[in-house]
Amino acid sequence: MDFQFDATTDGRPIKIVSVVDEHTRECLGGLADRSITAEVLIDELDRLAYGGQLPGGRLQNSHLQFLKQTGAKCSP
Repeated sequence: MDFQFDATTDGRPIKIVSVVDEHTRECLGGLADRSITAEVLIDELDRLAYGGQLPGGRLQNSHLQFLKQTGAKCSP
């Protein structure tokens, strides 16, 4: 999971989240929006995990640790 932050030509912020399989380097999913809340991110990760896109249907510990640090609640 990688986070990128940028701005459009009019100065408005844009946030991009990419989910990439570290082994195959395949892009599994992502989000791009002006605001990406922890809740929206969890929904996307759940969609990938339970839709069979994430290997083994599990999130890596580093991803879960990040979500816990944000105060978000997620299903294991």
